[in-house]
Amino acid sequence: MRIDPAGPRFARSTTRLKETLKDAVIDSGRAASEVAAAFKVSWWLVNTVVLAAAAALPSVDLLEPTRLGIDEHRYRSVRWLQDQLSKKWTRYEPWMSTIVDVDTGQVLGIVDGRDSRGVGAWLKAGPTTWLCCIETVGIDPSAAFREALRENLPDAAVSVDHFHMVLLANDMLTQVRQRVSREQNGRRGLKTDKAWAHRQLLLRGYDTLLRRRQETPR
Repeated sequence: MRIDPAGPRFARSTTRLKETLKDAVIDSGRAASEVAAAFKVSWWLVNTVVLAAAAALPSVDLLEPTRLGIDEHRYRSVRWLQDQLSKKWTRYEPWMSTIVDVDTGQVLGIVDGRDSRGVGAWLKAGPTTWLCCIETVGIDPSAAFREALRENLPDAAVSVDHFHMVLLANDMLTQVRQRVSREQNGRRGLKTDKAWAHRQLLLRGYDTLLRRRQETPR
C-alpha cells in the first residue's frame, strides 16, 4: 500500500490543505473565520494551523532584525468602567502597540497602551547589541512613538508609512479647498458648486483617473 505524503495516516486534513490555510491567513492577512468560510472548513482547523505556524517561528531573542515596524491596535470596543466607591464612570479604550520585524512580518512584542512608555520600556529592555542592529523604524505620525525612538534608538532612521502620508496630504487639500471656497463665495460649499461636486476628484490618485482626466485635468 502506497501512503500519500500529502495525507498522513489517520489524518483528516492533508498537508497541502493546511499549508494553503496557513498562507491564506498569514501571507494574505485574512481573518481565520473568513478563510474557514472560503475553504468550507471549521474555524478550529484554521486556528490550529495558525497556532502551529506561530509555535514554529524562531525565538525573538535569537533574531537580529534591522527594520522594525510599530503600530497601534484597539483589540476590543470602548468600555465604561464604574468605580465601586465613587460611582464615577471612566472611559476605557483598550489599545495595544505591536512591534514587528518588517522583513519577515514576525511579531516581536506587544505592549499595553499606545504611548511612549510602553514602547520605550520594551525597547529599553532589549540588549544593546540587538538595538544597535536596528537601522530603520516605520511608524504612523505618532508623537508618542517618535519620543520612544528618540530616547532609545537615536541613531535609527524613522519613516512614516505611505497611507498616513497620503491621508495627511488629502486632509490639507480639503482644508485649502474649503478655505478658498469660503473666501470666494462668502459661505460654505453647496452641492451646486463645482468645487464641492468634484471634491472627490481632487483626492483621486493619478493612476486611477480616466485618460482624458490625466491629459486635461480641470
